[in-house]
Amino acid sequence: MKVSLIYFDFPADPKAILEGWGFYSEGVASISTVLKKGGHKVSLLHLIKEIPKEKFLENMEKENPNLIGFSFTTDSFHRLPKYLKWIKENKFNIPIICGSYHSTLAPEEVINIKEVDMVCIGEGEYPMLELCDKIEKKENYEYIESLWIKTKNGIIKNRVSPLVENLDTLPFPDFALFDLHNLIASKINTATITISRGCPYNCSYCANHAIRKMYPNSTKYTRNRSPENSIELD
Repeated sequence: MKVSLIYFDFPADPKAILEGWGFYSEGVASISTVLKKGGHKVSLLHLIKEIPKEKFLENMEKENPNLIGFSFTTDSFHRLPKYLKWIKENKFNIPIICGSYHSTLAPEEVINIKEVDMVCIGEGEYPMLELCDKIEKKENYEYIESLWIKTKNGIIKNRVSPLVENLDTLPFPDFALFDLHNLIASKINTATITISRGCPYNCSYCANHAIRKMYPNSTKYTRNRSPENSIELD
């Protein structure tokens, strides 16, 4: 099946676009590679600035996905309803799932938007793979761990699945999903490579302490790829 991922990467200050903008997302890239290895097709709409309704809908028609996934942080959340309404108003009968930090920390706020069908809480690689497999096979997908699913009888809130403890078991992220020429890292002749997940600290101004608590294996929150695997990734 085909999945369209829409990544909100809007700067807080629009002037930043003129100076160079565009950031790689490890989460989006990792989900993409897991889905592709599972036999699914993935496309990315990487938005660093607002685009006209017509252009957005042209992209949806071109990709013709079976599932649409939005990735966004809290500072971009207010932009979401507009894009959701564009999809639904044009009668695209496509399930919509939302993920990333804001969806993880405020799932009630996101799932209660009329046009949102599902929310992914926490790490999304394997919940998304299971969801795509079940949609493709026309099987019931209401009880997948880490997903909240909106049904005619209410919202099913499945438990959060455990963290992936051994990062070496994850396939390397799908760097090719991104237009590298449009990333700020490429413009300054660098590259972003992530070899760890989770933070060992509990800073009050950061979301890490709240995210850690939601996992059943929270003591394994800080993880690293092995040196050998990190070198191979590089």
